[in-house]
Amino acid sequence: MNKVPKKLILIFLVLLFGLVLVGAASAADDSPVVTAVDPANCATDVDQNQEITVTFNEDVQPGSNYNGIAVHSSSGQGYSITKVLEGNELTIKGNVKWTAGTTFEILIPKNAVRNKEGDQNENLFTSSFTASSGPSVVSFDPTDGTSNVQTNKQIVVTFSEDIQPGTNYQGITVRNATTGQGYSLTKSIVGNQLFLSGKWTRGTTFEILIPKNAVSDLDGNGNAYINTSKFTASQVSFDPANGAADVDQNKQITATFNYLLTAGPNFNSITVYTISGQGYTITKTIVGNKLLITGKWTPGTTFEILIPTNAILDPFGNPNSVAYTSTFTASSGPSVVSFDPVNGATNVARNKQIVITFSEDIQAGTNYHSITVRNATTGQGYSITKSITGNQLFLTGNWTPGTTFEIVIPKNAIKDTDGNSNANIYTSTFTVATS
Repeated sequence: MNKVPKKLILIFLVLLFGLVLVGAASAADDSPVVTAVDPANCATDVDQNQEITVTFNEDVQPGSNYNGIAVHSSSGQGYSITKVLEGNELTIKGNVKWTAGTTFEILIPKNAVRNKEGDQNENLFTSSFTASSGPSVVSFDPTDGTSNVQTNKQIVVTFSEDIQPGTNYQGITVRNATTGQGYSLTKSIVGNQLFLSGKWTRGTTFEILIPKNAVSDLDGNGNAYINTSKFTASQVSFDPANGAADVDQNKQITATFNYLLTAGPNFNSITVYTISGQGYTITKTIVGNKLLITGKWTPGTTFEILIPTNAILDPFGNPNSVAYTSTFTASSGPSVVSFDPVNGATNVARNKQIVITFSEDIQAGTNYHSITVRNATTGQGYSITKSITGNQLFLTGNWTPGTTFEIVIPKNAIKDTDGNSNANIYTSTFTVATS
């Protein structure tokens, strides 16, 4: 019997070993592998309700270690999830939103899934993402640490984007910074701003608290961080309130303090002046804990009240160490709604009674006598009769044919039933028929 050459045996063994390696490699290549993940690895600002989608290179079904699929925070804390396999995609959804601003790791362990031939994934797969931090506070108004804040001041909290109430909206509070006692307030949202309204106790320091998840952006991402700010309410409140408009022109200003007052060394420097800086004639008196300021405020004008330092004393003789200010705008009084005949009218009857309608009931003002109807070309005045009924002013005359006339209602010509004079001049023209 012929012997097989050793060389041929060696060649056969080498070929056989190669086939085994190729087969093993083919078997390894047949196991499922991850080809994509959404959100991408290391993604940031991911929506807090984002579903995770893991895509494999082939259709898969649960493997022997399917339950080992997990999502946990960077600190290692597990997260409650729901998993769904469909085709070649694994969908993972958090049973609650992903914690705002937190980094998570997705874990697909070995043998978590298998293909239709039963081959399971052979390698561990991980990917990470960071959940959105949601809206962030840009500013507080009043700013942190502000003192002498008006007792009716509306707090405005501005965020980095448009917001809506979050799951912890009710946790937004304004509280006494010393005792921690909550304070009654009203909340509202417009665009990217949160408005907090209340009546702040004079001389008290308050803390504004915006807790986590108090607001969310329009995609539902809650704020990740707690924000706080403090302010101290002024020891004085003003009537009319700071920023008040349409204030009666004869309104008496009342500044109320939280202690009994006496005049201080700088009492005479208490002033009311226009926003242009012009001083105003006033009378000042003290009654108990109230400073009363009387004047006749120019219609439609904005004024600032200034109580400087050392203007008043408390019962122990201590002067006010901070200045107090407040603004208000005096009423513009009645305004003209319409002229009859209308401005620019032609072919008007020579005996036409002019009717001027105002925004409210009126009476004669200090400048009532200056209401005129005059020749629009020469400026010559014309004989008229004036009368008032309700909110209407009637002007009667015998108008020259073919002439254009101008009606002039000067400032302070009329006033409303509260005594507020008209702030503006009103004019209108008409032309009388030639015959």
